[in-house]
Amino acid sequence: MTVLLADEELLIGREPSNNMMINDPLVSRRHCSIGNCEGLVRITDLESLNGTFVNDVPTREKTLEHGDRIKVGSSHFVFLVQEDETSRTVLFADSTEEHFITAVTVKLEQDESVFLQPDKIAETMPPGGRMARDLAALLRISTAISGIRNPEDLEARVLEMIFEVMPVQRGAILLVGHDPADFIAGTYRERDSDLGEPFRISRTVARQVLREGVAVMGNDVLADQAFAATESLVASQIRSVFCVPLMVFQSKLGVIYADTTHAGAHFDEHHLHLLTAIASIAAVALEHARYVEWLEGENQRLQEEINIEHDMVGESPRMREVFQFIRKVAPTDSTVLIRGESGTGKELVARAIHRNSRRENRPFVAINCAALTESLLESELFGHERGAFTGAVAQKKGKIEIADGGTVFLDEIGEMVPSVQAKLLRVLQEREIERVGGIRPIKVDIRLITATNRNLEEALKAGTIRHDLYY
Repeated sequence: MTVLLADEELLIGREPSNNMMINDPLVSRRHCSIGNCEGLVRITDLESLNGTFVNDVPTREKTLEHGDRIKVGSSHFVFLVQEDETSRTVLFADSTEEHFITAVTVKLEQDESVFLQPDKIAETMPPGGRMARDLAALLRISTAISGIRNPEDLEARVLEMIFEVMPVQRGAILLVGHDPADFIAGTYRERDSDLGEPFRISRTVARQVLREGVAVMGNDVLADQAFAATESLVASQIRSVFCVPLMVFQSKLGVIYADTTHAGAHFDEHHLHLLTAIASIAAVALEHARYVEWLEGENQRLQEEINIEHDMVGESPRMREVFQFIRKVAPTDSTVLIRGESGTGKELVARAIHRNSRRENRPFVAINCAALTESLLESELFGHERGAFTGAVAQKKGKIEIADGGTVFLDEIGEMVPSVQAKLLRVLQEREIERVGGIRPIKVDIRLITATNRNLEEALKAGTIRHDLYY
């Protein structure tokens, strides 16, 4: 085919509005232009995805000379000032071969994949059984992953099915978190291996695809200048690489990355279209699975808030605040002070805290400090040795010692006399007691819950409650 250049600009691209329309997926809608300016013919690349090449060198703008070879997509041209005998021996090719291989880095917008535009499939892709096979593969993949609810299982299944339809050696799905500029999780697979061990990938390529939202394919990576600065690809001797964005409603979830070190693996534009379509299907399924997982976690969290064990009655907002408080403090070993008027159920709250703690199977011992005299309270709390006082005919363990491993509830703590408060402070600080009349400290492991109906701030001012015990 011979094209005569007139004075006006010659536009080349995939759209019918161009002066020269080339129906080739490697060609952009408006790919390049050739114009005559003051006797010089210049070729200009119109920011095409896959580049314009003159004498096998990517070119943005260049003055053409007689015999220059021009490559646009898979079409080749020769620029001639005049036609001579030598030029007639030059072969022109508009390749329509199914397995056309190029070292060009191919880029593809997500919405340009022909598999996502059924009306363009017949006119754009090569005829034959390959199209039917890949359409069947897409249907099979969609059916297989639609019922998987666990995101990790879904990612692994997608990679396995990519191995079934594409001759790649390794594959990975990398996901982003709240920061869309970096990856936080990844699922890795190698052909014929179920180990799932992470391997070195080109984060330069992955981040570029994530940032631009454009699928990328590179053949003969070691010879392609576009990948020369990517050390990981060169070091791993990667021959071909794919990287496709995972996007849902313009939201970037991550990328699908695949590569191979086999020099004999042949990839073309069709493979990139196929992987882009797989990524589109997988992104929707993955977003759905992640959303279901979040809903299940949120449901479990809310159930934990309301499903605490207690003997209280009520569903008012104030009662829900009490239940929320119990849920927060129960798993810890913090000392708890419950304040409220007499008869409001302070001991019920204390028991609920114990029942929902890790100590639930250990003793819960309640003591009413207001019901005992000073001497009896000390003996009840710490126990006594035989002969410690008149009537102490045998050794007796105190309530705190009996509750070892469990919870001690001191009701009406505001009524406790200062001398006993000092010994209780030692229990809190040292986790040990000493029986009345004893000389040997005894280690104890307890959680202390206290309650009072008194204004402790006023008791502090009056000196009836120790400051160090209160704080």
